[in-house]
Amino acid sequence: MRIRGSVVAAWLGLAIVHPWAPGWGQSTVPNLVTVCDVLSKPLAFDGMSVRIRGRMVGTDEGSWLKGFDCPGVMKTDGYVWDSLISLDLPGNPLQIHQVDFEHDFAADQRLEQKYQPLRRKLPDRCIAFTYTGVFETRKEWQRMMNGNPRGFGHLNAAPGALIIKSADEVAPVPGCH
Repeated sequence: MRIRGSVVAAWLGLAIVHPWAPGWGQSTVPNLVTVCDVLSKPLAFDGMSVRIRGRMVGTDEGSWLKGFDCPGVMKTDGYVWDSLISLDLPGNPLQIHQVDFEHDFAADQRLEQKYQPLRRKLPDRCIAFTYTGVFETRKEWQRMMNGNPRGFGHLNAAPGALIIKSADEVAPVPGCH
């Protein structure tokens, strides 16, 4: 039994050092990335569970995480995208990837309780939000009638979407006034 336990411990250690080990060392909490990180190499994150931090922008038609530090980081066929990731709930029939989770609405309420005191002190551009979910983008971009590629969210404005599992954190953007 002692040898078998040592072998298992060695495999676990190997999986932590080498994340490529299949099925081993995979954390249930994805690494934190920014909107800019994701949109600089979107296909690397397509279909992956991620925690994304960005600034929130929204209208009555939708909400997006925005990367203010990387305007135009993503281009497709000469089209320069705004650095936006559309926020979407599981179950939208237009989603590319199927997910095996439901949205945590209680997490939204916890986030709102943290957000309200911050918004009294800071402008929205100085508040960062973090969400966990599955990121999706397109491998092939189709042009719409107006000549722009078909993106995600309202008016197809975003080059990617996050199917939200949970709202995780809200915090001041360092150095923002």
